[in-house]
Amino acid sequence: MILDNNQILPRKTGSANTTGAGATLVQATASGKAIHLVDLINGDGSNMASLKYHGATGELIAQVGAGSAISLNAPIKVPSRKATVNNASGYSVANGVSVTVDALAKAIPSGDILYFTNGGVLTLTSGAAAGATTLAGNLTVANIVDNEVGQTKAKIHVATSTKFTATYTEEV
Repeated sequence: MILDNNQILPRKTGSANTTGAGATLVQATASGKAIHLVDLINGDGSNMASLKYHGATGELIAQVGAGSAISLNAPIKVPSRKATVNNASGYSVANGVSVTVDALAKAIPSGDILYFTNGGVLTLTSGAAAGATTLAGNLTVANIVDNEVGQTKAKIHVATSTKFTATYTEEV
């Protein structure tokens, strides 16, 4: 979790809500763009709300007590994840590829999708920890080349069964 007073412009504002566990609260519309949470409201009177990056097992972003509302002085920035290809030969479109990358700054969970600058799309079939140098997945759409950067779409997941609402801004 990163608290951030310096949001990138231009940006759009939105709100999102969910009434159950395991739901994606908000996902960036484009890869490489961050989401900034502004206000968090847990409408459930009995369950704490846990917001996580990507899915139920992802990194914890925030927790909001039962029946609580939080207006943040500094928005919580939820960035995308990125990987840079580290193989002079690059990779061709195929299922079950193992892509060598520079050491990851942040973990990327299984099922997340990396969108590469030249059009390649890599869907991870297993998660990769921070510091990992290999990504396993299915590469579609286009080949990827050495030093090409792939980025995910920032995604916020509600990991608990709650009635939850958030307002946010998104980089455009």
